[in-house]
Amino acid sequence: MDTFRRDAQGRWRVNPDKLRVLPFSSTLDTPNAAPAVAANSSAGPFPLSAPYHGPFEIFEIAVQATSLDFTLEFFYRRRNLQNYPIHARSVLGGEIPQATNIGYGSSLLVETLWLEPQETLGVKFTDLSGSSNTIRFVAHGRLYLRDEIDAISPGLKEYISGKQRGNNVTQPFWYAAADPTTGAVPWAIASQATENQTLHIGEDGSFELRKITGISTGDYTIQFTHPSGRQLSNQPIHNEVTVGRAPFPFFFREPLFLKRGTNLQIQITDLSVATNNVYLTLAGRRIYAGDEGV
Repeated sequence: MDTFRRDAQGRWRVNPDKLRVLPFSSTLDTPNAAPAVAANSSAGPFPLSAPYHGPFEIFEIAVQATSLDFTLEFFYRRRNLQNYPIHARSVLGGEIPQATNIGYGSSLLVETLWLEPQETLGVKFTDLSGSSNTIRFVAHGRLYLRDEIDAISPGLKEYISGKQRGNNVTQPFWYAAADPTTGAVPWAIASQATENQTLHIGEDGSFELRKITGISTGDYTIQFTHPSGRQLSNQPIHNEVTVGRAPFPFFFREPLFLKRGTNLQIQITDLSVATNNVYLTLAGRRIYAGDEGV
């Protein structure tokens, strides 16, 4: 939001909307602000609620945990925001300082998430570290003071109205590539093997792919094939130069639009000397509208 704007006489003035929109961060609701997830177990979903005094627009998610070896799942307005659990290291990145052995990571959402006052986002964790894991999850964004809504500018009113309507149409979403044999994550690829995965875009909404992140236990090459049959690279590309890790994802310079009901083909060839456990995450937004509209 701009700090300054011109008045009717063309003079620069401090934007009064700056007094009605605040930066805001929210933990999971008490008493689960920092749940201790038992070793190799799941916990949640835990609610993260917008405050009573205004809508909360989430731009970024962050965690601090005993170990970043866990998966996340998000639940919003009766929808899952992922097809399979997503690995924290894949979507949040982070590092573990040796002195504390504490992991930290954060990620900007491809599409902001809008919570009306007291509306909740559900967050579920599954530990993969083999030890008790204390996880502190935080959402960062901005808060719109609803007591001041009538005083805001027409432009900001239009933005808020658009977000209130739009988050039922477009929502952040993560596709994880599951193992074709087990139907679960990670994708376990035998040493030196080439395997193919069909990523099906659900019939309930299209998907716009913006960025790729992932972690693995070994190197590999990857190639994507569009539903039209066109390959998205001239040859398979090494994962180090086409699969990023949050907060440094690989961004598509042209977002890839995948229509509902279509399939994206993924081929991976392992380059390691052992079974390669690949957590591959495709981040973007689901678009719950067809050619006919919402």
